[in-house]
Amino acid sequence: MTLSERYQVHERIGEGGMALVYRATDLRLSRSVAIKMLRPQFANDPEFVARFEQEARAAAGLTHPHIASVFDTGEDGEKHYIVMELLHPFTLKDLIARNPNGRLAPDEAARIAGQIASALALAHQKGVVHRDIKPQNILFTDDGLVKVTDFGIARALAAASGTATGTILGSPHYISPEQASGQPAGPASDLYSLGVVLYEMLSGKPPYAGETPIAIAVQHLRSSPAPLASLVPGLPPQLLRVVEKATARDPAQRFASAEQFRQALAGAPVPDDLAQTTVMPALAGAVPAVSEVDHEPDPEPYRRQPPRRRLTPGMLVLLGLLVGLAAVVGTVVSLRHEPEAPEENPAVEISPAKPIQAPNLIGQDVDAARAWVEQDFASRQLIPPQVVESERRDGSAAANQILEQTPAPGTTMDEGGIIRVVVCTGRIPTKVPELTGLTIDRAKTLLQESGLMLGNVSHAHSETYVADIVMSQSAAAESEVPEGTAVDLEVSLGPRDTAPAVPTP
Repeated sequence: MTLSERYQVHERIGEGGMALVYRATDLRLSRSVAIKMLRPQFANDPEFVARFEQEARAAAGLTHPHIASVFDTGEDGEKHYIVMELLHPFTLKDLIARNPNGRLAPDEAARIAGQIASALALAHQKGVVHRDIKPQNILFTDDGLVKVTDFGIARALAAASGTATGTILGSPHYISPEQASGQPAGPASDLYSLGVVLYEMLSGKPPYAGETPIAIAVQHLRSSPAPLASLVPGLPPQLLRVVEKATARDPAQRFASAEQFRQALAGAPVPDDLAQTTVMPALAGAVPAVSEVDHEPDPEPYRRQPPRRRLTPGMLVLLGLLVGLAAVVGTVVSLRHEPEAPEENPAVEISPAKPIQAPNLIGQDVDAARAWVEQDFASRQLIPPQVVESERRDGSAAANQILEQTPAPGTTMDEGGIIRVVVCTGRIPTKVPELTGLTIDRAKTLLQESGLMLGNVSHAHSETYVADIVMSQSAAAESEVPEGTAVDLEVSLGPRDTAPAVPTP
């Protein structure tokens, strides 16, 4: 397939909830590129296409060594696409998962986070906010350099879903408190998400987990993560301060800029202005933040009222709980895409979860399936289910492929529920043992112990080997082959019988 008489499209190399990704050749410039082609449900939405192209053009203006380049946008009939720098589909999430310790070394984590911060510094300077910084959006070049992808995509998806202030669109594990409470994302939101990514690089897991996306998002508003120092003893104090600063719930108490974040990762002093007690600002119409109640002067119309009592510590705790409750209600409503309550009736009733049909994820790549679920359900104004994975070694499937799921495809479940999937870890390489000269029974035992299978066994006469001895093997000894590979053997029948000479009478 050729798009716009310029881009020769080859095999598919990835997919997400919004688009399919193909390797392609730019026939005009004779270079390899990646083509991100919108899925039909988005390509047929003129409003989304317009927003998508606008955001793609903004991203194309970001020229930086750590930002995946956007070369072009276009359409060919009903196919809408963007042309991007071709990168291997190996993400930061993959790097963390495949590390022997399940986490990255402090110096490597700081280096990667510094490159991401450098990319964000340029984007923010150009007025572009990413809105969805997460390990799955961090790729690498062959030389190991970071490439941040999908600038502006979250904003385009928000417009396509008819969302506005008060609606969450992001990844629950990495979303900032202000996004979780339905407020607009800004540069500080990207810095919070990067702080969460740094936390995951150092500990091997995000700071919050939960049974549903709502449960995870609410924790960004109400909870404090487990201290990194207790999870990974011996981390450099500077990195601990950087993570604490970046993940402050109040945007004003995070780093002032991505460049300041980057400098702190390089060893510059971390500004010490974190408040001892921080309460997220409430949603519009909800209880004001504690700091506003406690420190702001009375508005002009109320100066004639009796002076207020200063809040006691117990009252502060109670007020903080009210703020948290207001944020939870706002989060649930925004995730459900419910309309705001009328001003004359501020009470909000949370409706029960809607029944849905479990999507079929079997056979899909787990990361692509998770992204598709999130975006597909959001586009239909439903709370996406959380995909929780466990692993199983299986030589019959590719690595990261979903083998099983519970509940089964088509089964009725509640929106926002959990789909548990079993993911194939792929076949690990194993060395082929030396089998030549061994008995066939001993060869079978060694193959089994090495995780290999006995293939075809052929027999032939030999003047060198006695009967039942292996003469040759299809895979060379000490070579590495995938676990479960079948090895063919040739086994001796012994020397050919020679009939005795018949004496002449």
